[in-house]
Amino acid sequence: MRPGKYRGSWGGVRWGKCLAMAIGLSLLLLAAAGCTADSPKPSNTASVIMYLRAIGAHNPDPKTRNPDYLAAKLADEDVLRQKMGWRGEFEPLVQRLIDKKSWMFFYFTARTKHIDVVLRKELEAGADQVVILGAGYDTRAYRFHKEFPKVRFFEVDLPAMSAAKKEIMREKLANLPVNVTYAPIDFNTQDLGAVLAKLGYQNNQKTLFIWEGVIYYLDPAAVESTLQFIAKNAAPGSSVVFDYLPPSVVKGTYTKNPYAKIVANYVRSLGEPFTFGIEPDNSSTFLKKQGLTQVSDIGHDYLVTEYMTSSNGKPFGTLPDFFWITQARVSGK
Repeated sequence: MRPGKYRGSWGGVRWGKCLAMAIGLSLLLLAAAGCTADSPKPSNTASVIMYLRAIGAHNPDPKTRNPDYLAAKLADEDVLRQKMGWRGEFEPLVQRLIDKKSWMFFYFTARTKHIDVVLRKELEAGADQVVILGAGYDTRAYRFHKEFPKVRFFEVDLPAMSAAKKEIMREKLANLPVNVTYAPIDFNTQDLGAVLAKLGYQNNQKTLFIWEGVIYYLDPAAVESTLQFIAKNAAPGSSVVFDYLPPSVVKGTYTKNPYAKIVANYVRSLGEPFTFGIEPDNSSTFLKKQGLTQVSDIGHDYLVTEYMTSSNGKPFGTLPDFFWITQARVSGK
């Protein structure tokens, strides 16, 4: 499936492309693990990342376990067995991934854990709203509902993805929280701000925006306009968290890790290459130009130390060393 370019008043965001390419990294992982990249049906490709979280949630070690316990409920067990090699035993499958150097699996776990930490901190600090951009099968609204029942979650995605998400959540979960609002949007014709406002988004409430696995597939103008939208349409103290790549990875010139070029060449071979990167040393300056103040900027070493060190003190698997995750805040007016 080759998605078209979704253009609209929100920075000309090529949303269909970036969602598909986020899945592309997962399919690269599956291919390395012995599966074919065309295994999942086109209508179900967004479930691949959910399956990887489901496998990570089976980790017996709580220090390196993927916290997305709901993924195991949502994932189709037949797909886990037939397409991903799941046999009910965690260690053999992980060793297979390690042998194949399928490092994205470990990054997805670390990323999930870190963004969960950011989310919890923001909610405990009084955030009233969470906007998940490109929500896919993200389960945070459901996993955090019991602790924070008054927080509104807006899940922004393409109409087809939103419909699929509603269906699987209704089928798999007995009680759906009332704090989740689906925000299907066609970026060809609709404006994000207008869509959110119609659904009850309040721009005077402290909000966390989660933008996971997206920006490296966007044009620079789309990234900048999205961040500027947040800076201008969220209350002071609001923030956004997202992951990014350095420009050298985007250009295919990163030399510290050969896996970077493998990933870059793979997405380029699909005709949808990486298009945007941020130099980590300049990330604070870049965010300041968009009207935001950087709160944190973490890379490989922090992710390994905080989230991927096993109970025995040893690293769990290997993470790509070229992904970064940053958080930036809307300054007071």
